[in-house]
Amino acid sequence: MNSKILIFLLMSLFFTGWLEAKSLLQDRPLILGELDRIHQSFFDQKEVTVDRLIGGLQRAAIKDGSLKPALNAAESLKTATSEKEKLEAYAVLAESLQDYIQKDESSGVHVFYCPMVKKKWIASGDKIQNPYDPSMKGCGKKI
Repeated sequence: MNSKILIFLLMSLFFTGWLEAKSLLQDRPLILGELDRIHQSFFDQKEVTVDRLIGGLQRAAIKDGSLKPALNAAESLKTATSEKEKLEAYAVLAESLQDYIQKDESSGVHVFYCPMVKKKWIASGDKIQNPYDPSMKGCGKKI
C-alpha cells in the first residue's frame, strides 16, 4: 500500500513538473521571434514595435519572475520617444534577457556584445549586426 502511494506521489510530481515546464516554454518562441524582429528593425533603422513582445513577456513573467526586469525594459522601449532612448531601453532589455536566451541556444537566437559601445543585443544567427552605431555594424562578438 505504501509503495503504491509513493509511486502515485512521484508520478504526480513528475506530471506537475512536466506541465509547468511546458507552460513556461509556451511563450518562448514568440518572445525569441519578437526579439529578433526588434533587433532587425533597429539594424535596418525601421520603426520598432514591441506590443507582441510585451504580451509574451507578461504571460511568461507570471510563471517566471526573473522576466519582470525584461518586461519593464520592453515597456520602457515602447514609451521611448527618441532613437537614443529606444536604443538605451533595448540595451537594458538585452542585458535582462541574457540568461533567458543562453538557457537554450538551440533556437539559433544569441546574445552579442559590442566592446566599443559596451552594450548587448539579441539576434538570430551568427552574423554580427550591431544595431547601436551605423558606422560599426560589424563590431561585436557572440557571447
